[in-house]
Order: sequence, then structure tokens, then C-alpha cells
Amino acid sequence: MEIPININYINKIGSLFPTDLKTSNPIYHIQYDKAPMPYTLDLTLALVAFELNRDYVIHITIICSDGETKIDEDLNLSGSKLNRDNVIDNSNLSSTTFSIKTRPFIINQGINQYMTSITLKDAQTGQIFDSMTTWFITEPQI
Repeated sequence: MEIPININYINKIGSLFPTDLKTSNPIYHIQYDKAPMPYTLDLTLALVAFELNRDYVIHITIICSDGETKIDEDLNLSGSKLNRDNVIDNSNLSSTTFSIKTRPFIINQGINQYMTSITLKDAQTGQIFDSMTTWFITEPQI
């Protein structure tokens, strides 16, 4: 007997968090020596029940607490190039976790909060499947 798949759980973002480049651990508090300075953010992203034969666009937005948009760009992602180790039964669906790096952006001086949003879209139709937001804070080292 084939187990039905709940379509409400296909093409979803399971988790999103900023990652320390040195330790690969989640990091929400980033200290710096001198600002303004360029910074590249490493994001860990889990996709749940993505379709192996679909092409996706991941739209990334990073907005500083002063209202300035630091990043607003699309990344192309092919389901066929993602990890196939977690294929769900005999379906064309899998789940995986991976990291993406942003292009460098300028960290502002002072204490700032940055909201980071990811939107998962179909590359051909533009249909939005899911979105998720996380945050991090930057401040000078004492």
C-alpha cells in the first residue's frame, strides 16, 4: 500500500539560521573590531520534500534595523544537484540541509539588528512555495 504524501509539506523551508564560518555553529551575535566593514554571511538552510526534478530560485533579503537593504538578490538552485540521500519512499522528493554564502555587504557601525529572509520559488513559474526569516545582531567588541 502506497502512503499518500501531504502536499502541504512539499517544497518547504524546514529551518534557516546564520552560521559561524569557523565553527559551523549557529550564530546570532556577531562582534566586530572596526566598522563599517564588509561581511559575508553564511546561512544554513534545510529544504523539506523538495522535488528532485524542479529548478528553484532562493530570494535572499537582508535588511538592517536602520531600514537599509543590504542584500536583495536571487540564487538559482537545481533540485537535481541537491543531496539525494533522503529520498522519501519511491517519490521524487527529498530533504536536505546545506549552506549558502551571501555576497559581501557592509556592516554598519554601532549595534544593529539584521533581518534575513529567504523565499523559495519555482524557477519557471515564479510560484512562491515558502519563506522564512531569521535575524542576527552586530556590535563592536569591548
